[in-house]
Amino acid sequence: MHRLTIPSLTALLVVLFAMAAQAQSTPAAQAQAPNGHGPAAPHARAAKSLKRHRVILLRVDEVIAADTGEGIDQRLLPMGLRLESLFRYTTYRLVSHQVGRAECGRTAKFTLPGGWIVHVEPNAVRDNMIAMELMLFQGARPMMVTDITMRNHGMLIIGGPHYQQG
Repeated sequence: MHRLTIPSLTALLVVLFAMAAQAQSTPAAQAQAPNGHGPAAPHARAAKSLKRHRVILLRVDEVIAADTGEGIDQRLLPMGLRLESLFRYTTYRLVSHQVGRAECGRTAKFTLPGGWIVHVEPNAVRDNMIAMELMLFQGARPMMVTDITMRNHGMLIIGGPHYQQG
């Protein structure tokens, strides 16, 4: 008699980060010269009329990895080699894809299938690096809180628990 086995399934969380500078207009106050009369130098006016905010672009993907021999989901091909080099599964399937933005000091929240919640709060941008706090919850229960610093356009992959019956 041949025994049916269910392949091991593991949930992976893939988080990609990229910096962007977003210019936002300040109130339409005309910059004045130091003596209070007339407009200030053009570069000073431009500096005062636009205030730059650091906005971090976030992409959160939930991936199921298994040993079913089905290969890599077409939507995961850009990161396929990295997944295969880190993990020894034969199948990678995209379960959830979300994109968000957060200014430094503000939290972006992502709700994933299976009751997982991810909070990402960028704290600082220095040179080509982003410092942030990452919080992972299973429902209301915190599972992981960590501070990380990553290169712009960096990728963080978190291996999770076995998924469903795997």
